[in-house]
Amino acid sequence: MGTFYSLFLQVFQYYKTRIPRHARKIALIYITLVQTLAVLILGVVLSKFLKSMHMTVINSFQAWVLFAVIIVVLYFNNWMQYTGRKQAIKKAKYNASKSEKRHIMSLWLIPILGIVLSIILMKLDA
Repeated sequence: MGTFYSLFLQVFQYYKTRIPRHARKIALIYITLVQTLAVLILGVVLSKFLKSMHMTVINSFQAWVLFAVIIVVLYFNNWMQYTGRKQAIKKAKYNASKSEKRHIMSLWLIPILGIVLSIILMKLDA
């Protein structure tokens, strides 16, 4: 079972008892946010590295447009992956296995730390 799927199911199961109608949507937005922040941090590190090597691949505007396209692709990919029959089969396997439960605050701390890390990396001078 993948890390992202494990995070998705933990958020989904937490909100399923509290907000049943919107649990899947919240979990989908959460996992897309985590993946987006991973792409953002990777992009910032790559940008700073290429800037220190005095290479220009794409300008800033093109990079942000590419990032926006990646966000849309990630959202629709997650929407296809985490809904439907395939998701029901994975959920049954997840419930049968002994997986560790994380507190919801620690789950929401992941995107917050990702945002803070990306801001710190953007502010660094290369």
